[in-house]
Amino acid sequence: MLHHPRARSSSLLATSTALCLALGAVFTVAVGCASTEKGGGNVEPSFVDDDASASPDGGFDQADSDAGNKTESPIGSPLCHVTKATCYPDGPIGSNGAARGGFACESDADAGDGASFACRVVPGSQATPGVGCEAAGEGGDGATCRTGTDCAAGFDCVGDPGRCRRYCCSGACDSSGGKSFCDITPQAGTLLPIPVCTPVRGCELLKDSCGMGESCAVVGDGVTSCTKIGTAQAGQSCDEEHCAENLSCLGNVGSRTCYKLCALAAPASCGAGLTCKAFGLVKDPTVGICAAK
Repeated sequence: MLHHPRARSSSLLATSTALCLALGAVFTVAVGCASTEKGGGNVEPSFVDDDASASPDGGFDQADSDAGNKTESPIGSPLCHVTKATCYPDGPIGSNGAARGGFACESDADAGDGASFACRVVPGSQATPGVGCEAAGEGGDGATCRTGTDCAAGFDCVGDPGRCRRYCCSGACDSSGGKSFCDITPQAGTLLPIPVCTPVRGCELLKDSCGMGESCAVVGDGVTSCTKIGTAQAGQSCDEEHCAENLSCLGNVGSRTCYKLCALAAPASCGAGLTCKAFGLVKDPTVGICAAK
């Protein structure tokens, strides 16, 4: 059963971005840099810094807010179905516990009356997914679960068998040291695809180093992990679907794109108009991504 929390106002922190160097130069980028170009094939990507603390709303348009625009535009990952008027599954930000979005569940708001409720993705009316507040359990990262109500606020139950994993609607996970990355995983019970922080399983790019139905992809700065093979092709969005084999999902949450990996020794393998170029997030000296010549 869903519960209606009291409305809460939340202040927005200013988004701070830093333009990265052009492809082929030395990159100093945060995990989850955004590509500003999309199309039917890979193009040379440009990146901006994605600092979760500087951009807590995961894509909230400050100008729209200042102008009084009430458009229900999505915030963060589209799989979280968050708008300006809803709670935010990732939980509170700042010392006052204000939640991303228009209101907070009691557990997210740190109201002092116990962690009773949590903001989670729910099937919604007429099978239309949305976000709402439901009972919060005590399960932390990796705890066994049957449904989301077994997990603490900020977590949901995913996979089979179920495990509690932290939401990453904003795209932020503990990628330092290659511990986890933001991945699409089916919610236990509903099978709704949701973004959660998933443990990294190291692998070698362009090699058969993962299990059946999986491919090795770049998931952070110098971090690789086995990920599920999906249907999204080079140049297509991967915010709601995994990339195909030997592709990596790169970019800011809400605008992530699949890029084809390639062997630097075989630049022609990328096809007409493209070549294999070294890329800062790829630490393997033999592997690059297909980009415009």
